[in-house]
Amino acid sequence: MKDLKQWGIHWFRRDLRTYGNEALEENRARTGGKTLGLFCFDAKFLSRTDFSANRFAFFLKTIEALREELRSQGGDLLVIDCLPEEAFERIFAFAKQNKLSPPSIVTFNRDYEPFARIRDEGMEKFFAKEGVMLQTRRDHLLFEPHEILREEGPDGYYRMYSPYAKKWAVAMRGPEGKKRLAEVPPLSGYAAYVKKNRFAFTWADLQKLPGFPFADAYDAFKKQNDKNVQVKIPDAGMKTGIQLLDEFREKLAAYEDKREIPAAFNTSEFSRFFKNGSLTLPSVIKELKLDRPVNDLTRGCEKFLKELIWREYYYSILFHRPDVERNPFQLKYKDLEWRYSEEDLQRWIDGKTGFPIIDAG
Repeated sequence: MKDLKQWGIHWFRRDLRTYGNEALEENRARTGGKTLGLFCFDAKFLSRTDFSANRFAFFLKTIEALREELRSQGGDLLVIDCLPEEAFERIFAFAKQNKLSPPSIVTFNRDYEPFARIRDEGMEKFFAKEGVMLQTRRDHLLFEPHEILREEGPDGYYRMYSPYAKKWAVAMRGPEGKKRLAEVPPLSGYAAYVKKNRFAFTWADLQKLPGFPFADAYDAFKKQNDKNVQVKIPDAGMKTGIQLLDEFREKLAAYEDKREIPAAFNTSEFSRFFKNGSLTLPSVIKELKLDRPVNDLTRGCEKFLKELIWREYYYSILFHRPDVERNPFQLKYKDLEWRYSEEDLQRWIDGKTGFPIIDAG
């Protein structure tokens, strides 16, 4: 058995890539490569009213691409059907049972949605109680919600996009923004990066021991979900995201004029890669050189940058006003009376509303 006095777990969430993943790299550096990847999935997600088998299939493809990346570098990923606190409790109990040291470090990248913040606050307390070093990093945003403020204090967030965007753009082109973008590795280095052995530990090393508490749940999730997939699922993962970004470079000049013309196919299609962390907003800004002075940007570049800023603005709103998940941002509209018409609903279903863009969809 390998010396496990220093080993770690990187808890993947919405950072499903190895390249440019600072929290994962921190773990690897501190453990000499003895870092295991873990993804905790709650099967109750499958019963949500907004669940989509097609969307979930793309997510599973992203997970598979991440696992391939890790294995190509000598590492591994375990996908389990278990909430994180229970998962780590069972891992620590397993280590104790086999007289192993528990993980010396756990890492993850920060998230800002209400559910994630509550979960992470609980996990921070859990790791502190267990005496395990926890390291977290900023990842998919260039600026976190608490960094771009109108004024200090809990009520100091921006309510309007335009002033937020101006301050954000100044910060991006300022010393801290330049430093952060300089630290983002160029995507041209991805192919060579994933071919190099960086890890010295896999879950198989632990599965040899008695009482290993988990079976990998990936295949079971995929088999169950594939029964309900209705469309061809596109390729996923960072490699595909980089290819998509390269294709978008040619569309960028005309983005301002063509982005809203469905037949032009001139949108970036990055959203599904942002969602799972195969691409990040900082990496896209760096690759497309959107941090140049405003006068050096084409109209298409300027428009696309504004839309990326909008993404960070909405995270700011969600962070400071978590109630917007279920309520209107302006509470005066909370009791707005909606018009309900079965006849109009049927027209929408039949594509006969009289609005061409809606009916075409």
